[in-house]
Order: sequence, then C-alpha cells, then structure tokens
Amino acid sequence: MGDTRIPHLRPGTAWVATLLLAGTFGPAVAGGLVVCNDCSDPADAAEKGGGGTVLVSDFHGRKLWAFENRFDGDAQRYRARPRPVPASIAEAFARIVNITDATQAVITVRQGIVAGTGMMFPDGFEDANAALVAADSDMQQLLGTALARRFAGAGPGSATLNDLAFELTALGLDFTGKAIGLDGVTVNLVWRDGSRTMMKLRSDAITRAEYVVGASEDAEGNKLPDSSIASDGGSYVGDYRFSDPALIDDWLHAAAQFDIPIRGTPGPRMSCVWENHALACHFH
Repeated sequence: MGDTRIPHLRPGTAWVATLLLAGTFGPAVAGGLVVCNDCSDPADAAEKGGGGTVLVSDFHGRKLWAFENRFDGDAQRYRARPRPVPASIAEAFARIVNITDATQAVITVRQGIVAGTGMMFPDGFEDANAALVAADSDMQQLLGTALARRFAGAGPGSATLNDLAFELTALGLDFTGKAIGLDGVTVNLVWRDGSRTMMKLRSDAITRAEYVVGASEDAEGNKLPDSSIASDGGSYVGDYRFSDPALIDDWLHAAAQFDIPIRGTPGPRMSCVWENHALACHFH
C-alpha cells in the first residue's frame, strides 16, 4: 500500500479517505473511511463516505463509529445507519490513539497470554521460537503478515472490514507518529520459551510488520544470529551462557544458516570474536 497522509484538519472538518482497493488489498469495495476530528455529527460525516460500510474516526477525541450507508432514492443522498464497530477493530484503534509517547510505542505481546493492550500473539506459530524466525527469512515474512493483521484487527470474516481496518491503522499510525515524532510501532514478541523477536509496523507498509535485524534474543538474553551478521557481525562479539541444551541447539541452528564457524564441544559457555573481518565462535 502506498504511503497515506492525513492533511491538517480543523475541528469538525471531515476528510473522506475513499478506499481505492483494486490491486492493493483486493477487489474494489463499497464503503470508506472518514476522519472527523472533534466530530460533532459522526452520522453526517459518514454520509460523505459513499455507499456500504463506513468508519468514522476522531483521532483527537479518541472515538470511532461504524455506519452502513444506504442510498435514499427520494432524497438522492446516502443515509447513515449506525452499526457496531467490530471489537478487534475497536481494540486496534484504542491501541494506536492511546500512544502518547515513545515508551508506549513499544508493545510487548507474549505467546499464550493476552496483552494489556488486548492484543494476542499471532496464530500459526505454536511450534516456533525466536531462533527459528531469526534464521528463516520466509518465516519472518509470514510472521510479519500475521502480526500486521492481528495489530490492525483484521479477521477471517468481512474483506470490506479488513480493508478498512488496515487503512484505519495506517492513518492512525501516521497521525500519532506526527504528533509525537515516531515512525511506527515496535512489537516485542515473547515466545513461549522466553525468547524474543522484535518486529516494526510502519504506516507506509501496514500489511506486513518488518523483522528487526540484530534484536532477537534467546530466553537467557543471548543475541541470536540473523542476517545482521553480514553487516554488523561485530555486535555479536562477547561471551554466551547456556543453561539448557535446547538453547545451544537453537543457537547452533541459527549460526549454521549464516556460516558462522564454531569450534569446540558444545557446552554451557561460548565466546565469539571478530577475526579477519568475520565472526568466529568457540565453546570452552
């Protein structure tokens, strides 16, 4: 999706973001998104959004409404009828508008636990962990797509509502980002085994979160190898401690994907040094 910008809005001014979805999220659909900050009449604003489902967002007032627009042939205009805002979209909207400083732009989501923001860990990754994701670019993309859907409140139901959810999230991140000087939201994914993966969501690429290279850690805080080895291998220099053979196996698996030479018999202690412009590690 292209970069979406919100123009300066005077109180009570409605700006219609009609969704041109063909070739972006799927087939073109009826409905749209209306931004009406400090909105006094959301129903009137909704009628500017065309036919079908319309979301009206008030980023200043932190309010969100949903309407179904039907064309009134006698009056030759759309009439807006209120409808419930899907819970997942309402939660996503609240997550964004309640970000008021940089610390709130880092959201921690734990596998198997609902976050305080109401956000759940993406489904379909029950057997994965940070080491597997760090070593597999395809899994990074799959996780990024699933996380973006979860963050925006997109679900398995209405394609129209999903399209609106993504657009609302992009506009919200852009609006909030400009207000407090941020370029997106960072999601700290804590896997069931305690390992961590960092992902970044930006308004100009809202349908897929980006894997943050060089930020993955195992359950004991050891930095996990990923593609950052090629450009920032020196950041992996230091001592590593492993209290569990599974942690050693995870590290060795990830290291093998990036051809990191490792000497010695695998054990609880390992050190890595920078030699001849490359990372080299040994157990001792």
